[in-house]
Amino acid sequence: PQFPRVVTDTVMNFVRRAKRRVLMLKLNPADLEWLMQQLSAGALRVAIMRTCPLAEAAAALEQSRAGHVHGKLVVAID
Repeated sequence: PQFPRVVTDTVMNFVRRAKRRVLMLKLNPADLEWLMQQLSAGALRVAIMRTCPLAEAAAALEQSRAGHVHGKLVVAID
């Protein structure tokens, strides 16, 4: 069965060295301030799989939908 990523990451955290956490925020000033503080302190990291040009955005989206992405795909707009 396909389990939601939140469940899978929680279970896998028991055996991984690098732990993954899900971050859910409401769009309110207090949560955004907290997020900025965490980013400034270096407490959050974003796993970027690759960066691609805008011309390859459709292919990157297809790769993501197929489940072959472990991290974020960044589309660069020049």
